[in-house]
Amino acid sequence: FTMKFKGRIAVFKFSPFKSTEAEMLMSIADGVKAKYSISDGNEQVVVDFEEEGEHELTLLRISSCAVPLYVKEVLLYGESVELLKAEKKYNLKMEFLGDSITCGYGIDEESPYGSFSTSTENFSKTYAYLVANSLNADYSAISYSGYGVYTGFSTSKRNSDYTIFKEYKKPKIFSNRVLGFKFCTVLLSQYLYEYKYSVTALSLLKDLIIL
Repeated sequence: FTMKFKGRIAVFKFSPFKSTEAEMLMSIADGVKAKYSISDGNEQVVVDFEEEGEHELTLLRISSCAVPLYVKEVLLYGESVELLKAEKKYNLKMEFLGDSITCGYGIDEESPYGSFSTSTENFSKTYAYLVANSLNADYSAISYSGYGVYTGFSTSKRNSDYTIFKEYKKPKIFSNRVLGFKFCTVLLSQYLYEYKYSVTALSLLKDLIIL
């Protein structure tokens, strides 16, 4: 979500939700990044540019998508407030699908022995984010922790109940557009290799076909 406006302060309000893990957000205010932890949706994200003027603001979800997080309201404050038309043009459109690795699982964890937490995920440091920005692409990223392409998280055998395409729904941002380019990240669970499932390339490709 990116917008341009005249003013000084932007306030984001959210719809309440229930989750055992906090949802992590990042604001990019005229190029300056800041992280926020949203535990139940009753918090607010306040971005103060400290000076009146024209500003560009991006609000980015950087943790996995187990629980929907909805922006209910955006309030702008300043001596002279005006929402400006975003004039940025993109070269193409991309979609990224994957598990917690896709949104940067553990990338902000300082200890190699840390356990899973959405607070250590950071999509802004992942290959998907870097690729999209390098190609000047309008993108959408969907990540479900523990959900793989061929198998979900498992300690012994294939777990077909936790596969990404059973959870994935086409993002509304692209619902009324003809995609010029579609890119799905195909990340197989490490357990596929560790337990050496007897899978031929042909049968695996059949499982991956979604269109």
